[in-house]
Formats: sequence, structure tokens, C-alpha cells
Amino acid sequence: MSIAPTQPQTAAASPRTRIRLEPEVRKQLILDAALAEFSAHGFTATRIDDIAKRAGLSKGGFYAHYPSKEEVFSALLASSVAIEDLDVEGIINQCNTAREFAECVVNSLYTALQQPRTMAVLHLLLTNAQHLPEAAAEWQRNTFESTCAQLTQLCSAAVKKGICRDSIVCRKTWLILSPLVHQGTHLMTFYTTNKRPLQQALSDHIELLCELLEPR
Repeated sequence: MSIAPTQPQTAAASPRTRIRLEPEVRKQLILDAALAEFSAHGFTATRIDDIAKRAGLSKGGFYAHYPSKEEVFSALLASSVAIEDLDVEGIINQCNTAREFAECVVNSLYTALQQPRTMAVLHLLLTNAQHLPEAAAEWQRNTFESTCAQLTQLCSAAVKKGICRDSIVCRKTWLILSPLVHQGTHLMTFYTTNKRPLQQALSDHIELLCELLEPR
């Protein structure tokens, strides 16, 4: 009588360890995944399933943090395209000439344009604003208009200190941001071709403000 060979015993599969991520970590994974999907396929063509899959989450895991992809887009704008608050008191205390003032202001404003992630999100805003008017309007209120208000306060303090004259850019501070907006649009529009050096744009912006702010 033949005896069937015994099969070698296999070790029981060890249970897969599930790592529980903190909510903020999962939110960041979703934002990173959304940026990649939006950049590759556009906002309208991107599905929530695509974002969740790239983030390594279930669809339910996505909805646990964001109710819609519109909310994700708004979160991307808030986290990646925010201009840091200007240190009004610090700038005024350290500046004694209009040139020093212009250099401090411009250097602070251009920090965002040196971040690749910021430029990627701005490019999405430029190409998708018509599909997301509420998100675009919210970003304008929270970033552009807020920065203009801070610049108004800053220019008023500089005029009071006597280092700057009360020119049109002090009364209409959106004009101070205009070269920055132009440079950002240029970078977003021609991001696959040769770009005008950012440092040159920064230098030109400083010279422009000096001509407009230096006391006569």
C-alpha cells in the first residue's frame, strides 16, 4: 500500500499590521494626491475615487475628512497659496530708507513664488477658476485682499516715519502686488519654457517701488 506524501506545513500568514494615521496626516495625503490628480487630469475629470486611491485610502476615508473635491481644492489654496502675514512692526523698525522698505516688502511677497507646490496650485487656480468661482473668491478675500490691507497699514506707518512719501501705491496698495501677479501669471503660463529669471523680476519690482516711494 502506497502512502501519499505529506505536504509540508506552511506557516500561518501573519496578520497584516494596520497603521492608524493621524487625521492631519491623512488630510495631507489627500491634498498631495488631489494636487497630483488635478495636475494630471484637470479638476473636472478627476474623480474622488482617483484621489482616494492615490492617497491609499478608501472612498469612505476621503469623505471622513472632506465632503467634496471642491473642498479639497479650497484646502489646497489655503495651505499652498497663502502669502505670509507681513511683520508690520518689524519691517518699520528695521527700515530707515525707502529702498530698505521696498526690499523688505518685495522679498516677503516673492517667497511664495519660489515654491514649486505654490506654483502648481496657482496654475490649477488659473485654469479652473471658472469651474470653482466660490473657491477663487474665498482665496481672493483671504489672501489678496488681506495682503492689500496689511500693505496699507505698512505704507501708512512708513509715511508716518518719514521714509516714504504718500504716493499712489500707498493709497492703492493693490498696485504694489501687480508686478507679483504678473510674474506669477508669467510663470504659470510659460512653466514649460524658459522663464524670465525670478531674481530679475524681484529686482525690477524693488526699483519700481523706490521710484514711487522715495521722498522728493
